[in-house]
Amino acid sequence: MKFIEVDEFVPEEGLPSLPGQILNILDELSRASAMDYTILQKIQYDPAIALSVLKAANSPLYGYVSKISSLQQAAGLLGPGAIKNIILTTPILERYQDNGGCHAPLDHSKLWLHMTVTATLASGLGRCLGHIETDVCFTAGLIHGVGKIALSAYRPDSLLEGIDSARCEGLPLVEIERRTLGFTHIDIGVRIAKAFSLSDQLIHVLKNCYAPENDKISDLLTGVVCLARDLANSWGFADDIPDGELVGRNELFSLLNISQKNLEEWTPGLREKVELVLQA
Repeated sequence: MKFIEVDEFVPEEGLPSLPGQILNILDELSRASAMDYTILQKIQYDPAIALSVLKAANSPLYGYVSKISSLQQAAGLLGPGAIKNIILTTPILERYQDNGGCHAPLDHSKLWLHMTVTATLASGLGRCLGHIETDVCFTAGLIHGVGKIALSAYRPDSLLEGIDSARCEGLPLVEIERRTLGFTHIDIGVRIAKAFSLSDQLIHVLKNCYAPENDKISDLLTGVVCLARDLANSWGFADDIPDGELVGRNELFSLLNISQKNLEEWTPGLREKVELVLQA
């Protein structure tokens, strides 16, 4: 048996994206003479491309004084030429899908949709709170499950076996991963973020956004992402990966200094944002 090392999940060329996503973006590129708003709208819902954009913007080549945590800011810094090059060189997930026929194929579209809805809700919650950058909330929500994407792309059998075991044993996936792999999808996400020179702010979210219910989290950005993910799950946009019981809403309400009444007041607007994204 060949042992898996966590560094195997840190690709130099970036994480792969869904074939449909790439084709839609390439279609927009073929019709646009410059990086227009439509293309930016499409790439901002793709976590794989978002990571590559953040990696490029935070590279020494651009010499930005502080780390960039916002995809929108990173895209503005890079400009149309660099963004197009990132899109054209993004690997396609289709190449990584041979899982030996031992399991039903992973539904990657659910994982992408979950991250897209989480990002949208995180941005909306950030706007409702009023004292946290909405673009950073969006970016953190979009990439919070990057470790799952990497595991599903490069070791789909390991992920599928872990999901099956987690469901059979009634355990969170991370406990199965620690037992069988020696590390978790959380560790993978953090390793990728560090290798891609992402900001400490985003690395902290990746490290803590899957905290179990008996743990406490302390920063607002992680709290926003956790609440956004919880809402996405409860509204029917779960990724169907058993995460166990994560930090609960009462803990998140306390951290964010909001109430159930606040959330109920914000819900129509948040649902409207999600509907707009689904129609795009």
